[in-house]
Amino acid sequence: MTRSCEVRCLRLGQRRYLVSALALTLGSVSLINPASENPTSLGPTAYAQSKADEQLAQLMKRKLEASQKILEGLALAHFDVIVTNAETLIFISRQAAFRVLPTPEYELHSNEFRRIAGELAEKAREKNLDGAMLKYVDLTLTCVKCHKHVRDRRGAQRWELPHLGVVARNER
Repeated sequence: MTRSCEVRCLRLGQRRYLVSALALTLGSVSLINPASENPTSLGPTAYAQSKADEQLAQLMKRKLEASQKILEGLALAHFDVIVTNAETLIFISRQAAFRVLPTPEYELHSNEFRRIAGELAEKAREKNLDGAMLKYVDLTLTCVKCHKHVRDRRGAQRWELPHLGVVARNER
């Protein structure tokens, strides 16, 4: 096998892993659908929580969209798209409404997410596609770990992705 063939096979394997990681992310993202409740039937505290959940759902939707654009940028080697959307992820994660749980573990996941997103943007600025792909996989794994932590801490409840038509139950 020639060196260029080995490199192509390695890149093909990385792309398959990248696509698998994205599928895992899409299957693991979870949001509460505040629209499923009638806001007029809620008390003031519950209504405020419903609004906070709605804002969180919008932030998470933007985060998912940015992640998908990063994958597109990786597939097409559009480094500027990767940089822009990695920075968008960092910005979203810093917003106050993004703070889902007041736990040290959640804070660690958030910090790790921002660190890896920054490294992803840097690899894209360097036009290092292989490095950017690996950082994207790391970023995806961080998302999944954080979502698992949130599900575990909140207990069994209904989780929805209304914009994707996905509804699931966490039975822990």
